[in-house]
Amino acid sequence: MFSMAFQPTLAQLRAFTAVVEHQGFSRAAAALGVTQSSLSHSVSSLEQGLNAVLLTRHARGITLTQKGTLVLIRARTILQLTMQLVEETAAEEVLSGMVSIACYRSVATHLLPVVMQHLYSQHPGIRLDIFDGCLNREDASREVLEGHCQLGIAHLPADSRLQAFPILTDPYVLVLPSNTPDIQNWEDLKDLPFIRFGREAHADEPSWTHLKPVLSLQEESSVLAMVASRMGFSILPRLTTEPHPAGVRLQGLPVFAARTLGVVTRAETLLLPHVRVVLDLLCNPQVLKASTLHQGPVHRV
Repeated sequence: MFSMAFQPTLAQLRAFTAVVEHQGFSRAAAALGVTQSSLSHSVSSLEQGLNAVLLTRHARGITLTQKGTLVLIRARTILQLTMQLVEETAAEEVLSGMVSIACYRSVATHLLPVVMQHLYSQHPGIRLDIFDGCLNREDASREVLEGHCQLGIAHLPADSRLQAFPILTDPYVLVLPSNTPDIQNWEDLKDLPFIRFGREAHADEPSWTHLKPVLSLQEESSVLAMVASRMGFSILPRLTTEPHPAGVRLQGLPVFAARTLGVVTRAETLLLPHVRVVLDLLCNPQVLKASTLHQGPVHRV
């Protein structure tokens, strides 16, 4: 039975409208940068709270029910009014405040300098507090969830309790000693020692789970130094390889693979105008293009 105590969250409304707009859960999850299971949970929770079936699911996608059509209209209005409230409030005042960001060292090196240039020229009252000590893929999300930082630049998909905004695709590359011939396939690497970045293999590394590491290292700089000393080869996200030392060359993988990076935050944090300004800059394609994210050539065979 419907309860007046139930209050739909913005995250639930955003999830529901995304599923309708993208005509399916998988495409909506990809657009929001969350897992399909967490998106499905948000929509199911909304339906349970309203005691109404909003969508019928079938092999070709989804169809709105009569109640779903009504809720969609109201949800879009609420989301639009919420954004309008934030924008109008921001327009009424000179924005100021500190925005804390958790990220990888490579993100702090290649993306944040240009973001700070734009931010400080447009909003001199806003300052960034950057924690660039994230080593594992869960670290940035954990910093946000535990309240240490307002924004995180994290590996997606992120924790379902966070809002996620994809910003870039970072391809994995072979990191080879400079005297290594061109690699045509995985078989060409069978006699080279594999140095793994990180302690464990992950789900987005299906192409090279067959490789048996002779060494696992937590720091990209350590991996690059080992390869430069001809101790073996490695596979790293492209973003983590710059600048790379003499004695190292990069080459595309035999089979393309990439990680998706995005900005994660709590839903309630999005209502803070000065945080929203920083988020918009981080998600701005022109800002990304002006950064040093993709400097240096990668040889492809």
